[in-house]
Amino acid sequence: CRRQSALVNAGYAVRLGLVTSAVHSFLKFHADKSVQLVILGCGLDIMSFWAYHLDLTDDLSVFEFDTPEIVNAKKQLLLQKKVVEETRSSKNKGFSGRIISRSQVSVKEIDGAGHNYFLFPCDLRKIKSIQNCFEMETFREKPTLVVSELVLAYLGQEATDSVLAWVSQHVCAFPGSMMAVFEPLAHQKYANSILESYKEQYCEKFTEKLSRGFARPPKVNEIFHPLGCSVSTVENRLEKNGFKNAWGALAGSAFCTRHFRLECAEFFDEHAALHLHLCSYIIAIGFPMLTPVELVQKVCPWSGVTKHDFLDCRAVAGGGYTIRRIQAQDQRAVRELYGQNFQDLFHDYPSVRKMVKSGLNKDLQCNEDEAKVGFSTIDARYRMAGGIFLIAADANESVVGCVGLRRRQSSKLPMFTSDGGHAEFEIHKLAVLESHRGKGLAKDLLGCLHAFIELECHEVPCKIIATTPAVLPVPNHLYLTCGFQLETEQLFGNMLINTYMKILQQSKPIK
Repeated sequence: CRRQSALVNAGYAVRLGLVTSAVHSFLKFHADKSVQLVILGCGLDIMSFWAYHLDLTDDLSVFEFDTPEIVNAKKQLLLQKKVVEETRSSKNKGFSGRIISRSQVSVKEIDGAGHNYFLFPCDLRKIKSIQNCFEMETFREKPTLVVSELVLAYLGQEATDSVLAWVSQHVCAFPGSMMAVFEPLAHQKYANSILESYKEQYCEKFTEKLSRGFARPPKVNEIFHPLGCSVSTVENRLEKNGFKNAWGALAGSAFCTRHFRLECAEFFDEHAALHLHLCSYIIAIGFPMLTPVELVQKVCPWSGVTKHDFLDCRAVAGGGYTIRRIQAQDQRAVRELYGQNFQDLFHDYPSVRKMVKSGLNKDLQCNEDEAKVGFSTIDARYRMAGGIFLIAADANESVVGCVGLRRRQSSKLPMFTSDGGHAEFEIHKLAVLESHRGKGLAKDLLGCLHAFIELECHEVPCKIIATTPAVLPVPNHLYLTCGFQLETEQLFGNMLINTYMKILQQSKPIK
């Protein structure tokens, strides 16, 4: 094969290191279980056999998918090299067999027929082509890892969404399952930078390579369809297609969190090109259901995820709504809800109108361009402030409530103290749609904030502060019934503002 430069090989090393690290971490976490590995667009790659010979799990079944031509070529190679012993083969259902161990003895027989390797011919652009390969119940019994490595970008937007939805709903149907994708990023049309120009040229080169043989050369968006143009847009794409949580990182950043280093004695142009190249790819992991924190931390060490991230999808029993972290598509509804919440006071209290206007222009201000590509400005703002912004959505995903929490900045009080002090948080923008009031939704929102604080601060006592106009009886009553104490009363113009305080001692474990 053609020799590549050292820097090109470094790019390959990053790609291989990230994908194999995800596979290794998944298998190690499920070391005492029977698990399944699914490779979409497997090519002639041998990663699944490498994973098998790691011998990390009790049982490992491998399912690989690709075009009929690739499947036929791979089958012949596997039999010729005595990597797999054939047990069954058919034109429509593909090839199945037993992986042969290093000692040439078939071991780890998974089902009654002894199959633990399955190679299916299909067209990934047609979801029915994949579904016809086997019984879907196969994936409802064991933790499953699905790997897509430079595959989805070639399928088309609709086909990619169909594959992602199929994986999240059917393939990763057992707790502890996940999908790992390594894909190129598209350039951001409204951004003007060296990196975005590089990504644009890179996409054009991909398209030029793929369009060879066409009578009319296709455009970039006709043949090359990256998952997104940034980490947040890829995460949002996964979540829109059924994954409850998704964490992604640029290839170079994720590689460094794996304790690998790419060093150069001097920084030349080719090293700058490598840096831009690694910023043009993403590794992302999608989890279709609530997942143990430990698994996310092992598979996504770049995420910095802590337990509070799993407050995202808390279904409230009997309430008919779900409390989760705000997303880009929720921002406009949140702004409307907050703006309408105090309208009855605008005439008598001009200062309330001013307060609402200030909140919309500051805390709830959002960038429409960023929202179009799936990035929530409000979510980022509250996370940067050490907090979280939650929304309550009904069965139709309409926003019916919201609340924000952020750390209180104080020059006199450190965030965490060991001498009797407190970490301080402030509640902001608590609002509930009028038709949903009186159902306990506000209490549930506050309960999720409490859970966030308990997970965030561990054993450290925390002080929660909330302010509300005295003329609003419902929120004042709410804070008192939730254990808050009235701390101060202060006039702002002609409006009296009540400040409430509550201490969390962190003595009870979270249920």
